Amino acid sequence: LTPDLSYQTRMLEMGEVSELLGVPLSCEDVVGALLRMGFGASLEGDLVVVEVPPYRGDILHGWDLVEDVAIGYGYENLPAKLPRTFTIGSSHERSIIQGVLREIMIGFGYLEVMPFTLTSDRVHFEWMQRQPFEDVVYVENPISEEYTMLRTSLLAGLLKILGTNQHRELPQMIFEVGEVVMGGKNRLHLAAASIHPKANYTEVRSLVDAVMRELDCEYVITGSDDSAYIPNRSAEVTVDGEVVGGFGELHPEVIQSFGLENPIVAMEIRINS
Repeated sequence: LTPDLSYQTRMLEMGEVSELLGVPLSCEDVVGALLRMGFGASLEGDLVVVEVPPYRGDILHGWDLVEDVAIGYGYENLPAKLPRTFTIGSSHERSIIQGVLREIMIGFGYLEVMPFTLTSDRVHFEWMQRQPFEDVVYVENPISEEYTMLRTSLLAGLLKILGTNQHRELPQMIFEVGEVVMGGKNRLHLAAASIHPKANYTEVRSLVDAVMRELDCEYVITGSDDSAYIPNRSAEVTVDGEVVGGFGELHPEVIQSFGLENPIVAMEIRINS
């Protein structure tokens, strides 16, 4: 096998150059700019025949050639012009909510972490004592057994971080505000975990109550059958009749799966923007 070092021929319309740059350049200006950029260029009527060198793999479209014309002509030679219309920028609603959640959790003494979005069945389901379901998005050709799917929950990522930081002193209190993917749709979640010898249900229940109060959200606490938690030491959060999250004391088998020993309490809530 040998590399293809032949030049590729592309046709560039003069009208396209003037329209994109907003400056009526002459044919000579365009050809000269392309020659300065290392292209072969010649005129055929209103078309510029451009010979693209084999090392310019970034030239994928005529617009890429127009960009090189602008560089060769000189940005400083293009007249500055105020736009005809203007807009007033503002933060996206989801970004605002994420900022509010971060301030709330930091105010409660938690440290923000940012785990990977990709995970695996083994960590996400087996270690968490949860059953897989159909809405999981898998990587078609994963390069590692550790990263085969997009997460549907934030909690496993937090526990992996706690497992990596066992040499740090306790208590450790971490949280994440991030997106999960279910059925091809992104959803914003808030999750937190606290590990220390005296971690208990009361601690995490107080955290959930405080977060929901800060969000000014009416909610109901009901029992939970999530196998990731100890039976009768966990609960679900319901808003407008819909379960949006859960919390409680993590099951000892889950804790041991991540190589941890001390009790851990955790919570995870779906945030509707």
